[in-house]
Amino acid sequence: MRYYLVLFACLLSLPLFSLGVGKYIIDINKKIYEVAHYRITKKPTFLFLDKSEFVKVLKEKLKKDPSIKNIYIIEKALKFFGLLNKDDNLQKAYKKLYFSFAGGFYDPFSKQFYMLKEFPKNFLKPILYHEYYHFYQDLRYDILQFLENEKLYAFDDRVIVRKAILEGEA
Repeated sequence: MRYYLVLFACLLSLPLFSLGVGKYIIDINKKIYEVAHYRITKKPTFLFLDKSEFVKVLKEKLKKDPSIKNIYIIEKALKFFGLLNKDDNLQKAYKKLYFSFAGGFYDPFSKQFYMLKEFPKNFLKPILYHEYYHFYQDLRYDILQFLENEKLYAFDDRVIVRKAILEGEA
């Protein structure tokens, strides 16, 4: 009980309570403790951004993503074998996909949450639960080390499987 009071006091300083979702963090922590017997004592950092700021952060993140180069190589190969049309653009599709599902994300490099302010409240809870679980994974297992740091965005089979494990668990 004392643990939850300390956690509650820490969370009061976060903007989450102004959005009415601070109780979700407490609930997630309880569930993680029930399932994994792991107490999260580190205070997460949340950045709530308006849409233009959020898109700017995503674009910067995308610029650092070497997958774009890999997608270009894969696209060339698929076109060569006739599996894609000449005018198909995998890079454009990847970028569109990248932005279409984003309402929030946990960044293992900065150890911060980026959340979209204007996201509908009914979607906020599942996004928060999912991304907060990545925070837990990072505390427990070190995501960057698990994904082999420099291969984080690679299309290496090992990294793809490890990403699937992280996403499936979250």
